[in-house]
Amino acid sequence: MTYFSCRQMPLPETWFALRTAVPPQVLMPQVRKTMMALDPLLPLTVTTQSELIDGNIRSERLYAGLGIFLAILAVALSCIGVYGLMAHNVALRTGEIGIRMAVGARPQDVFRTILREAMLLGVLGVGLGVPLSLMAVRVVRWLLYGVTAYDPVTLAVAVMALIAVTLLAAWIPARRAARLDPMAALRLE
Repeated sequence: MTYFSCRQMPLPETWFALRTAVPPQVLMPQVRKTMMALDPLLPLTVTTQSELIDGNIRSERLYAGLGIFLAILAVALSCIGVYGLMAHNVALRTGEIGIRMAVGARPQDVFRTILREAMLLGVLGVGLGVPLSLMAVRVVRWLLYGVTAYDPVTLAVAVMALIAVTLLAAWIPARRAARLDPMAALRLE
């Protein structure tokens, strides 16, 4: 904050800063009364420093909230996409899974196979996404505040979150495949 004399830099409005040991709301009526005694026609707005700061960073908070919302939406859409892909894969492979179970595959084996395929997709996505994000961070580096452009903790948390989302999304189709009745699956073929 820089203060200039009104003689150096005349402004259309004048600001007074008041420092107090008591809460500012307590002094507001007295400040209004004193200012009105000086000039009753003076337009007066009394506000606190914290209200001014909140007003100045309102847009940054809005952008941060929007970014968080869009990140949650992206994670939800990726979860839905992996779930849909794995559910479709299980539906297409119902006959194969039925044959495997008929010749002795245990439900745990089928479950692990479906989860392994989903994890392969997740690892492939992370393997492509991390280098692309490291290249894209050069463009948005000026938007980052308090985090370096190549923050390993942020990358590690993002990778773990994506792997967890992949596991979560594949869990239901893998359970459905593991509970498949081999005779019913073979009848459908």
